[in-house]
Amino acid sequence: MTPIKRILQPALLVLFLVAIAVDLYFSGGRLRPVLSLRPIPNAVPLIVLSSAASENRSTSAINHKLAEVPAVTGGPTTAARPQLTLTDGSTMPVPKFILDTETTTTLGPSVFRDIAGGQQSSYWLSYLPHNRENSRISFNVVINAVPLATTRLEAEHALRTQLGVTNQQLCKMEVSVSVFRWVDERYSDRNLGLSFCNNAVPLR
Repeated sequence: MTPIKRILQPALLVLFLVAIAVDLYFSGGRLRPVLSLRPIPNAVPLIVLSSAASENRSTSAINHKLAEVPAVTGGPTTAARPQLTLTDGSTMPVPKFILDTETTTTLGPSVFRDIAGGQQSSYWLSYLPHNRENSRISFNVVINAVPLATTRLEAEHALRTQLGVTNQQLCKMEVSVSVFRWVDERYSDRNLGLSFCNNAVPLR
């Protein structure tokens, strides 16, 4: 036997034994290698189930957190604007100027809130709230200069502008138009009314 055959025979024998072992393994024989890289058939389903369970737990946790967040039912809310009761029983929003003004004038026991002009001006516009809600307000127009008719028109324009109301709305408000005795004694102690309302006293 040549040296080459002496070397090849043991090698072929080893390869033959390895082939038998592999064949037995794949054919369901008893022989199984100690270490095997063959995938275990149940591994994939187990991994899939594990992933599904993890996903369910994550979804449940998210839903629980969402349940703790208060539901938003609408946008920012604002306080309702107070309503002014007019002489005919109807109502309208209290003019914004009334809600913002702070300047006051005290005459005897009454504290008037100034709108325009003053005691030293040709006219003086003020108002007197009867309650905290401003649902009843008396407006006062005092004429301090002659000619009375012209001064009343100027005062009416200022009152309309400051309050942002119409002539029709002004006629439904409690408005007193008066003249100081030292300005014109003939018209003092009378409510002259607004020139465009039914109770107006004609002036010259």
